[in-house]
Amino acid sequence: RKPLDPKRTRDILSEVTESQLERIFIVEFGTKLLTRVNDLSSLIGILDESDLIVLDDWCPSSGRAPADDLEAVRKLISSTGNTRLILTSKAYESPSSDGEKWKSRGAQLSGLRQVWLLREEGVRNYRKLIDRDLETNLVLNQTGFIAA
Repeated sequence: RKPLDPKRTRDILSEVTESQLERIFIVEFGTKLLTRVNDLSSLIGILDESDLIVLDDWCPSSGRAPADDLEAVRKLISSTGNTRLILTSKAYESPSSDGEKWKSRGAQLSGLRQVWLLREEGVRNYRKLIDRDLETNLVLNQTGFIAA
């Protein structure tokens, strides 16, 4: 895994107030996701439904996570109880060359809702958000994504 991208982190945290920043705990998991999840299990265990865990860019671009990372994410899911959890992953490699739709590959994480944000082929600033059976077309402008 690569270290935190300062520009991406700035973009994510740009509108967070100082008092909100005081309540944020950021951990760079690096290449030892399972070790970090194990190390943080006592902290994770005291979180509740008002808390949020974001595991950003956890899976390689191929969409196939290493076995240890899958074990770590399963452990994280089972130990969070009612805590909200967001797992993000950038996929920029086609899962197959036969025109198959993008999908998660390999072992599945049961009980999770999958939401996809896909680029519209050939159109630079357009995306398609797919949440179960609901598809929303978006356009990227200076302030972020808006409905197209």
